Amino acid sequence: FPVTIGRCVEPGQSMARYNFPDTIALEQYYQPYWDAQMGLQNARQRVYEQRKKPAFTLGIVNNVDPYNRFLPNAYFGIKTPISSKTYKAQIEAGKLEIYLVKLRSEQQLRSLRAQRNEILAQATAARNGLDLLETFGNAQQKAMLEAAEAERQTGASSPFEYLQAVSTVFD
Repeated sequence: FPVTIGRCVEPGQSMARYNFPDTIALEQYYQPYWDAQMGLQNARQRVYEQRKKPAFTLGIVNNVDPYNRFLPNAYFGIKTPISSKTYKAQIEAGKLEIYLVKLRSEQQLRSLRAQRNEILAQATAARNGLDLLETFGNAQQKAMLEAAEAERQTGASSPFEYLQAVSTVFD
């Protein structure tokens, strides 16, 4: 009587194989995020540097006198920071933040590469095990099934022992 246990591979059949890529371009997925973070910090740095410089203002104001006549006025102004210590501290903090963003992106890239290498090593080990199983396992599996069938036909084993042998083969 034929025995089928789960999704086992019949003798002589090859197990399905999946190809694992050797390299994965992690940078193409994460680089836009890291570039955006760096761009944000650079923009903040430029704002800090602009605050340190004098600002010029020019404007025109239209006033109306009590007789409903327009009196245009123009003004010009210069805004200069009194103390530049605050701005210098902000600029230094911005430089430090840019450095930290760069370090974080490099650390994340190293971590992703390490994870990728670990997964590829596991996949290689699994593929090697599958190769070994296909090379030696199929022949051994076939021989064990033939021996169990011969014992069953001669009456040397009970149906329970036959099922145990077949289960062992498929395991």
